[in-house]
Amino acid sequence: MEDKIRVGTSEDVMTVDVITGNEDEPLASIVGRMGAKDISQVPIVDEKNRVRGMVDYHVLVKHRRHQGGTKAKHVMFVPPDVEPSTPLVEVADHLIQHELRALPVVEKGRLVGIVSRTDLVNFASRIAGVRTVPVAEIMTPEPKTVSPDDDIAAALAVIKRLDERNLPVVEDDLLVGVVGVKDISSALIRPTERSPILSKGKESKMSPQIKGLMNPPITVAEGANLGTVMDRMIESDVSMLPVMRKETLVGVITHYDLVEFVARYREREEVLVQITGIEAEPEIYDAMYEIIGRLIERISSFSRPETIITHIGEHGNPSEEGHGFYEVRVRLNAERTLFTAFRSGWNLLVALDECLEAIETQVRKDHDKREADNHRPRR
Repeated sequence: MEDKIRVGTSEDVMTVDVITGNEDEPLASIVGRMGAKDISQVPIVDEKNRVRGMVDYHVLVKHRRHQGGTKAKHVMFVPPDVEPSTPLVEVADHLIQHELRALPVVEKGRLVGIVSRTDLVNFASRIAGVRTVPVAEIMTPEPKTVSPDDDIAAALAVIKRLDERNLPVVEDDLLVGVVGVKDISSALIRPTERSPILSKGKESKMSPQIKGLMNPPITVAEGANLGTVMDRMIESDVSMLPVMRKETLVGVITHYDLVEFVARYREREEVLVQITGIEAEPEIYDAMYEIIGRLIERISSFSRPETIITHIGEHGNPSEEGHGFYEVRVRLNAERTLFTAFRSGWNLLVALDECLEAIETQVRKDHDKREADNHRPRR
């Protein structure tokens, strides 16, 4: 399985018929084209087809406020370049590190294609070894949910905090639907030059309830394997599936989880450490990296950590210390195994430390189990 994952390249999966825009094009025009073509990213190119930047639909919805007449050059960002020969494990790593859903493929300075999370999922679905991996090994447990009676402001707040694209909708402990960025944005976005792309804080004068926007859930059983997951995603054109234990929601599995799984197979000399979701003073970042560094030192004596990604959301009314309530979610990949933990509290560093302690406990238990299995007499 590892060899098959590592030999794949951008050229094997990229889309060559790319929808593009130019720097001076109104954002409303690009957003309208995204909706018409059902795409989320548009590379911005010049007259020689050289990539100048990229406009991302989800970034606009989650973070920005713009008028439809705003030009693309004012909202685009510069993505990392990949070439046709770039290994897919490296592409997956770029998508995870930079929190992107697609990357332009460039050859001799010019755009020749685009590779997305969906392309990577389609690629992985054809590898027998990937298809047999249990869902429980890579799913995100204890997902955040919303109620059908919540308005879109509540769902959008969760999406912003946790960088989620889709959310399960739960009523009386039962899964009743799924709502996503595109469903919410349909109530927020109007591709006209005089209307706002996103009204931050006050989503609209009439903020509809989730039950009017949600879709019927397409689910997968906790005991299923990734082959079932990927087939269902491809057939239904969805990027997230709720994971069920009979009638109980126990997790979600997303394109992000699958891309992260592919990225595990990139050979690394150092541990990839990433902190997302918060803008803080440099000394706060230093303290967080120091706490994470101590965890890496502790577990490196008996495990091989590869990536540790920490996402932090801040919300609620400020406390006496002048900040809001923090939610910390950590994902550690070690020994081809995913470990996750979630903690919250008013003190960011304490919540992070508690989260990492939970991760360390999981890694030690996994190590002890492996050791016991290795020493068990074989029949």
